[in-house]
Amino acid sequence: MKLAISPLCYLCVLAFVTAACSDDEPTSTRTLALGPPSVFVQADRLKSPRGIAVDQSGNVWIADTWNNVLRKLSPQGAQIDSIETPASRPSHITIDRVTGDLLVIMSDNRFERFVVQTKTLLTSIPFDPFPGDASAVFDVNTRATQQLALTVNQLGDIDSSPSGDFFVSALGAPENSLLKISNGNVFAIAYSSLAPQSSAERGPRFVSIDSYGTVYTSFTMLASSSQNITKTYSLNPSNVTQSNPLNEPVVSSLAAGSAMDASGNLYVVEPELQELVIFSTTQGTTIGRYQIIDVAGLSLRKAPQDVAVGSDGTVYVVLNDLQNPTGGPGAVLKYQRISQ
Repeated sequence: MKLAISPLCYLCVLAFVTAACSDDEPTSTRTLALGPPSVFVQADRLKSPRGIAVDQSGNVWIADTWNNVLRKLSPQGAQIDSIETPASRPSHITIDRVTGDLLVIMSDNRFERFVVQTKTLLTSIPFDPFPGDASAVFDVNTRATQQLALTVNQLGDIDSSPSGDFFVSALGAPENSLLKISNGNVFAIAYSSLAPQSSAERGPRFVSIDSYGTVYTSFTMLASSSQNITKTYSLNPSNVTQSNPLNEPVVSSLAAGSAMDASGNLYVVEPELQELVIFSTTQGTTIGRYQIIDVAGLSLRKAPQDVAVGSDGTVYVVLNDLQNPTGGPGAVLKYQRISQ
C-alpha cells in the first residue's frame, strides 16, 4: 500500500528532517559506543587463546593455542566444529575474503591455509628459514626490489585483502617489513622511512585491511613508547605507494591484534593497558577507548590478545590470563554496538 502525501505535509517533513540533520559543528568527531561486555565463551574451554576471526555467516573461529585446536563457535557461543593442529600451536587467524579458507599463523613461524568445509590443510609455508627464492624486498622509498636474506623472529597478525592477497606482520624482518603473499609468492614490503630514526622503531605489530584494500599497520617507537598507526595503499608490490602516517598515536607499545569493520573503523587491543581502542580511519582520530576491567562472570585477570568484528558490528575480544599467559585459562568477550 502506498500513502499519498500532500505538498504541505511534504514540506513539513522536509523541514523537520533538515533541522534534525543539521549540525552546528559539522567537523565534530563522531564516537562509536559499545555496550557492556558479556562472556562469550568461558575459561575452562580455552587455554591461552591468541587469535579470533568471524566468517560471513557470523560464526566465530578461535585459535585455542595451548590446546592445539581451531574452534568454530556459533554466534551464540556453542562449538559447532573444530580443526586440530597437532604439529604446532595456532596463533593469529583470519578468513580469506575470496575463498572463505581459514588462514593461520602458527607459533613455529609457519603459515597454514585450511579449507574449512573439509578441514584439509591446503598450504603450509615455513618462514624460518624464509624461502630463499622468494625473499624479494620491495622498498616503497626507492621503488626497487632486491634479494635479501630475510630473518623472521616472530610472525604476528594476519589479514586478507579483498583481492585474495594477504599480509603478515613480521618482527625482525629487515627494513621493518610486512610480508605479503600473493599467488603463492612471498614478498617483504619495506617501510624504512616511517621514522627519522629507524633503529628506534620495531614492527610491524598488527595489520588490518579495509574493504578498499588499504593496509593499516603499526610500528612501535621505542624512544617514546607510543604506537603509530601507519596507512599505506598496497595491492601488489608493483604499485605500492608511499605510506602515510595517520594523525595520532593510538595505543602504547605492545598492541597485539586488530580488526577493521565495514565503516573503516580500526579496532586495536593492547595487552599491557588492557584496552580496546577504536580508531576512525575516515576521521583520523580515536572514537572509542574501553578498558577491559571488571566483567561479570569472568574470573581471570585479563590480557587482550586479538579482536574481531562481525558484519553486524558485534565485537569479540580474546583474553589470556595475566597470571598464566602460557597454558592458562582464556576467554572471549562479546560487545554489542549501541551507536555510531
